[in-house]
Amino acid sequence: MALPIVAGAAGTAALAAYLNAKHHIAWDLKHARGAAAQSPEMLRIIADRIARKRLLTYHVFEEQVNKQPDHPFLIFEGKTWSYKEFFEAFTRVANWLIDELEVQVDEIVAIDGGNSPEYLMLWFALDAIGAVVSFVNWNVTGPGLVHCAKASFNLPKDKITLTNMANVEPSRAELEEIGVTIQYYNPSFFASLSNTTPVPSSRHENITMESVRSLIYTSGTTGLPKGVRISTAREFVLGRTIPNLLELKPETVMYTCMPVYHASAHALCTTPVIHAGSTLALGRKFSHKTFWPEVAASEASIVQYVGELCRYLLNGPKSPYEQSHKVRMAWGNGMRPDVWEPFRERFNIPIIHELYAATDGIGTSFNWNAGPFTTGCVGLRGLIWNWKFGTDEVRVKMDVDTEDIMRDKNGFAIRCGVDEPGQVLQRLTPETLASAPNYYGNEEATQGRRITNVFKKGDMWFKSGDMMRQDADGRVFFVDRLGDTFRWKSENVSTNEVADAIGKFPQVAETNVYGVLVPGYDGRAGTASIVMADGVMESTFDFAGLAKHARTLLPGYAVPLFLRVTPALEYTGTLKIQKGRLKKEGVDPDKITGDDKLYWLPLGSDRYVPFGKNDWQGVVDKSHKMGKAEAGSTKWVANKMKSKGLQRLRWWCEPCQKQCRDANGFKCHVQSESHVRNLQIVGEDPKKYINNFSNDFQRDFVNLLRTAHNEKWISANKFYNEYIRDKEHVHMNATKWSSLTEFTKHLGREGICHVKEDERDGLMIAWRDTSAAAVTRRNEIAELEAAEARSGAGEDKMLKKMAKRAQEEAEAKKVIEAKRAAAQAAVQQQVTPPAEGASPTEDKKVDSQADEQKQGEEKKDGEDPKADDPKPDAAPVKLSFGLKAKAAPANKAGLGQMKSQSIFKRKKDDASDQKPVKKVKL
Repeated sequence: MALPIVAGAAGTAALAAYLNAKHHIAWDLKHARGAAAQSPEMLRIIADRIARKRLLTYHVFEEQVNKQPDHPFLIFEGKTWSYKEFFEAFTRVANWLIDELEVQVDEIVAIDGGNSPEYLMLWFALDAIGAVVSFVNWNVTGPGLVHCAKASFNLPKDKITLTNMANVEPSRAELEEIGVTIQYYNPSFFASLSNTTPVPSSRHENITMESVRSLIYTSGTTGLPKGVRISTAREFVLGRTIPNLLELKPETVMYTCMPVYHASAHALCTTPVIHAGSTLALGRKFSHKTFWPEVAASEASIVQYVGELCRYLLNGPKSPYEQSHKVRMAWGNGMRPDVWEPFRERFNIPIIHELYAATDGIGTSFNWNAGPFTTGCVGLRGLIWNWKFGTDEVRVKMDVDTEDIMRDKNGFAIRCGVDEPGQVLQRLTPETLASAPNYYGNEEATQGRRITNVFKKGDMWFKSGDMMRQDADGRVFFVDRLGDTFRWKSENVSTNEVADAIGKFPQVAETNVYGVLVPGYDGRAGTASIVMADGVMESTFDFAGLAKHARTLLPGYAVPLFLRVTPALEYTGTLKIQKGRLKKEGVDPDKITGDDKLYWLPLGSDRYVPFGKNDWQGVVDKSHKMGKAEAGSTKWVANKMKSKGLQRLRWWCEPCQKQCRDANGFKCHVQSESHVRNLQIVGEDPKKYINNFSNDFQRDFVNLLRTAHNEKWISANKFYNEYIRDKEHVHMNATKWSSLTEFTKHLGREGICHVKEDERDGLMIAWRDTSAAAVTRRNEIAELEAAEARSGAGEDKMLKKMAKRAQEEAEAKKVIEAKRAAAQAAVQQQVTPPAEGASPTEDKKVDSQADEQKQGEEKKDGEDPKADDPKPDAAPVKLSFGLKAKAAPANKAGLGQMKSQSIFKRKKDDASDQKPVKKVKL
């Protein structure tokens, strides 16, 4: 009895696993629950809080004090505050703001300072009294700080900035000139406050979900920062949903050293910790020396990262604490693909939870990553996501030069296909428009993020400004900021793609890629600003190796034409790379500031060389060509093959690394003293040299196959032509393989590559990923496919068997009916009317004979009208939906299976008491 149930359950489980792997159902359900801002539960919670007028983060903090007063809230530089202690501390600050500074409800107050307990006290105190907090980037000074002040303060009252002296003092006169009241704070001043009177609830009476609670500034990577209005609803919903995504519990400790003035530490760390009743471990700022010691000391289970922090940690010296910690998850945004796996492996962090979001955006995406499948992406789109949100978020093709959306002949936007990069747009409806982010006091910039008539007249969409692509498996990858992608020689170049490639060169520690204008040329020329690795100087840097590395990993048009060697890159306060000044200075040597050095890759050169004023003048007047045949272009490759490439295959001496022009030149070369000397060296151990050449050839061949085509199939001959375009390649005639076919089959035998025969393209080759993660992934897929195949084969076999049985029964029934009809006709012909005077007995006799004849014919055919009825001792009868059931063979358990249908089996009791069961069709 258990066998059919177990088999059916196994088939169902295998099918469910396959569907889940293909359509990411569990993933979508997890993230839908975690980020369900419009879920019935969330709406119910919000409605309840509106009714009770408890909408602020201050109210949530107060509830945690009542629930767990002694639970740790903050760990900072070895000191710990409980929820109750910290609540009492910022309540004293709130009373000082009311009594001494007379801060009113909805009044904007700027706070300018670094991470500290006092900074958090000011934030929560201002929130408690109903003021609007303007979080100023403490790294911004001078004109930038004055700009932020002017953008924040547009009310007719006196304006207040709470700050420390070092940040504001250089711009004090300009700030006071626009009416800003500057109030300094420090720990000793806060410790002197004593008034712990509860904040009056009347200050919260008029606060709604649409009220502005704070101003958070953008990073300012492309210009001056812009203040974004953060509403009560946005702050509350983020604080409520992030704990679900991260599975925060009261015992969870989350560490961040990101600046609290930015949305990352503010909305993605601090407020979620309060909503979950967890503990915040706060670092004053990022430092190699303090990061891992603070993480280990706080026993944090989650660490937050932003931008280049992970690369900084990888490039930094080893710490004795970098593996002796309790971190289970790194949570943040902006981790580059080339850093992802090295970061996980070195620091032993199993989960990387990558987030895509923007302070001034409305779209979010999450990647809870624990394996290779989603490494490097910012999200995964499954069946449920596409059904629920697929029409509200799209990617459209862009003209990266003008930053305009490309439109079809009808004037509407063109959607991107699979693996095609495009700008992400989010639909704006009358319901979502009110809650969409906008820039405070900058309506022009707000409207600039919105666009109408995208897919039909009158529709409205929000421009994210980010280029992304989605592959066939639903993985979403960040490509670039729209302003960072540039166009060179009719091709779009992603600065992130180039930066990832350059960053893999061992002698490069950091890189910043951007496009610069060059007089007389269309588009922008690629430029990479690099910081050399520790211990590497310009005199020892391998500029030829970098050029070869870039040409190997990048298409020709994307290889940077210029290098700018600099001691350090410029970053924002949230560790995002600054590009504005570098773009403005370009590659004109007269405009380069500091000690930076310029290099370039001239046409036909195999290395980067110094770039000076004469070179710049040559580029401007076009005596130095950078045009159609720039290094790496199709024409450049063709010219190289014409001049040297094809000849090299014939007149090349591998031991001497020398190219001869023709047969006569090669003959002279082999008679030269240097060649004879080199051959004598080779002759001492020829096997060693041939093996070395063979290993180098195989290594370079496989590495290029892996980086250029990954696990995709390609013609071996076609790929070999790609390989030999590199003039430094090892030639096959120096190896132990006499032909490409022999070498390709060797790769297949050794399990290095997949090899197959194709009628049209001949030998096909594909790189085989033999890493443990890849093998595990392939085994899982194979098991799912095998389970599906077994399930499908069993179902097909059963259905065919049942169909055949039904057909046989129908044919047998037709034969029986035909024979019965023939017998009846024969009887009628043989029976004649009785003669006159015949007795009734004779009539009965005739009738009896006719009946006997009819029965005899039926028995002769071996048919019994009740033959289909099961006997009392027959096997149980199976009843199934939609199909006629038939008794199973004797002494065998009935076993059947139908797609999405249940199969029932009648239990066999005492055979002597069981009555025959007729066929039943439901």
